[in-house]
Amino acid sequence: MKWLFALALFLSAGLSFLVEPLMGKQLLPVLGGTPGVWNTCLVFFQIILLVGYFLAHLMTRPNLTPRIQLVSHCGLLAIAIAVLWLGGKLLPNFGIIPTDSESPTLAVLAVLATSVGLPFLLLSMSAPLLQKWYSRFGANPYPLYAASNLGSFAGLLAYPLVVEPSLRASEQRSLWCTAFTGTAALLVLCGWFSRNRSSGAS
Repeated sequence: MKWLFALALFLSAGLSFLVEPLMGKQLLPVLGGTPGVWNTCLVFFQIILLVGYFLAHLMTRPNLTPRIQLVSHCGLLAIAIAVLWLGGKLLPNFGIIPTDSESPTLAVLAVLATSVGLPFLLLSMSAPLLQKWYSRFGANPYPLYAASNLGSFAGLLAYPLVVEPSLRASEQRSLWCTAFTGTAALLVLCGWFSRNRSSGAS
């Protein structure tokens, strides 16, 4: 179980840090390399990260059974996967970008929210959720932070060193969506084992 949960955490963290430069790179050709674009992207991802932590806290409260936690998270993951693949694999809706005379901040936030908002939110919830689920096996969940930190570093380094020089934008989007789908399957598997563990203990 430890390695399964560690792998899920590693991939979740890696994808979280990989998608940020990926989406920023897609916005820059349309809006230019202005600091406002990067700053807006950073603000967006930081806000969604905090919201994800808060939702994970609410989801793991004692009044929600492991079954409800698993079913609700599976439902959100299914919606996110459908949005990714049916909505153009992270293809931003540049039609809502304003002209150069207008501030792009709100439009950038809208583009990010409609293209990657839900998947990134679910990835942000992964670390606290997986640690809570893993604790049901009677094990200390905090060493899993090492897998999360390693995944974060891997995601940060992978984009400038491997992904961006080797793949076109469409290939980058497809790769990220495929990796997210696989990570979602791992999250469901971890939740399933944790839920069965809780049922057996009760």
